[in-house]
Amino acid sequence: MRDSRKDFLYLALPLLAVVLLTGDFFRGRILAETDETYIEIERFGQALDTVREEYVDPVPSKKLVDGAITGMLGSLDQHSSYLSADRYQRLETDTRGEFEGIGIEIYLDDRKIPTVAQPLPGTPAFREGLLAGDRIIEVDEKPTRGVDLNEIVKMIKGPKGTKVVLTIWRENGPEQTGQRLTKTITRGLIELQSVLAARVLPDDIGYIRVMDFKEHTAADLRKELEDLEEKGIQSLILDLRFNPGGLLKAAVDVSDLFLTKGALVVYTRGRNDKDDLEFRSLRDEVAPGTLMVVLVNEGSASASEIVTGALKDHGRAVIMGIKTFGKASVQTVYPLPDRSALRLTTAYYYTPNDVNINEKGIEPDIAVPMSKSEIETLQRKLYVQDKGGAEALRNGGHAEEEIEAAEKLEEMPDVQLDDAVRLLRAHEILRKVTEREVDD
Repeated sequence: MRDSRKDFLYLALPLLAVVLLTGDFFRGRILAETDETYIEIERFGQALDTVREEYVDPVPSKKLVDGAITGMLGSLDQHSSYLSADRYQRLETDTRGEFEGIGIEIYLDDRKIPTVAQPLPGTPAFREGLLAGDRIIEVDEKPTRGVDLNEIVKMIKGPKGTKVVLTIWRENGPEQTGQRLTKTITRGLIELQSVLAARVLPDDIGYIRVMDFKEHTAADLRKELEDLEEKGIQSLILDLRFNPGGLLKAAVDVSDLFLTKGALVVYTRGRNDKDDLEFRSLRDEVAPGTLMVVLVNEGSASASEIVTGALKDHGRAVIMGIKTFGKASVQTVYPLPDRSALRLTTAYYYTPNDVNINEKGIEPDIAVPMSKSEIETLQRKLYVQDKGGAEALRNGGHAEEEIEAAEKLEEMPDVQLDDAVRLLRAHEILRKVTEREVDD
């Protein structure tokens, strides 16, 4: 079994997994196959020709081939899929955790007008005073009503340092009177946060929530951990609830922060030898000896399960909450010449104790069950918390009823977090008592 960071990046990062499906390559692959493959390729060609010639309306060949590839990958497993050029570009943006633009989340309202859901804090849009509910009626003097949302996003995004002019309609109240405003905004580099809500709870308990795993997640988490260490935390809660995963590399790097040097984090097994890899911690942990709880639920999947499995198998943390989702497969992204891509399952991963959790999940050490309604309420509560709470919504210009709903959510209990705090508090009391008895 190999330990290779180069192969690791190849496995985890989309841009490095390149397959050139040129004519000679493709023909060479077909020639190497059996007569059965010839028969199936011929059958596909006949179906394609029949649809092109006999379907009631003309259909572009690209649409037919895109549909065929989509169906082919969809027949393999639920995680393999075809990525159109737009979807592939969004995937690259998500995994990098940054893009160039103005920093707003938008949606189409019931009149098909792009509307600001919120400006991201600290971004050009935030500094220029865009508010939630602002309707974008023009971009660079081009009307937006009825335009596809992806096209509007493309119009607003652009290289940092360039300018975009937004014409917005801002309503002043329930009577829907308002004003037309023009905002000239200089685009910048927008960073998407994955490490949120780091703070110190009573009794010197640190709390950090990780939303997903991007390229910079481990570096951001290290900074937050070091800051909490300076504030004197004695224990830590790592919240991975509703964390759907992300990059394998990011999961290994995050585990690296909590394990001793050389500890096995995860290993993979695939059809090809190049996919048989193992990954170990390369550095000493950031906060050795700190008591630790990891919070998980059925929304914790993939990369978050790698971290959970590593910390559980090495006895580094108590796992608390609800059984995780159970996704132990690794997808490699293979770009195609037209900037679309194949996202293909190429391996399964195993925890340090040789456990494949695919479709099984990780059982918590301490189960804290919740009803469906409680889980939905918790998800909304964490969303408000991630956005900075009701006060941040108020400062962002959100509607009063939305702020009142956020305030009610903030008051709702988080039974899993409360149980984690009680556990760490009890352990700290026991440790202090033991240390005093030894001193005596």
